[in-house]
Parts: sequence; structure tokens; C-alpha cells
Amino acid sequence: MDDCFEIIMKRAAKENVGIQLLLKKYRDIFRIPENLRYYSETNYKIAEKKFIKYGSLAEIKTHASYLP
Repeated sequence: MDDCFEIIMKRAAKENVGIQLLLKKYRDIFRIPENLRYYSETNYKIAEKKFIKYGSLAEIKTHASYLP
């Protein structure tokens, strides 16, 4: 049973690499000095989550529109 779980988790980790890279891309874009100075710590986390969410969703929709 544990071996099966490990195999599933390894497969899931490989499949999520693209998503993780997309999230990292938008996190890096958001983490500029201007944003670090502008937001309080709490608001920064909220703003970063929203930026990543809407930026990555827009990119996913753009790429999905090219699919048959």
C-alpha cells in the first residue's frame, strides 16, 4: 500500500512541475522593491496571492485557447 502511495505522489509531483514553475514566474514578477515597500506584510501576502492567481489564470486561459 505504501509503495503505491509513493508512486502516485512521485507522479503527481512530476505533473505539477509546470504549475509550480508558472507560480514561481508570477511570484518573481510580483516581488519587486516597489511592491515590497508599498504593502504591509499582511497586505503583501494578500496582494501577491491575488496577483499570482489572476496572472497565472490568464496565462492558462491564453494557452488553453490554442488547444483543439
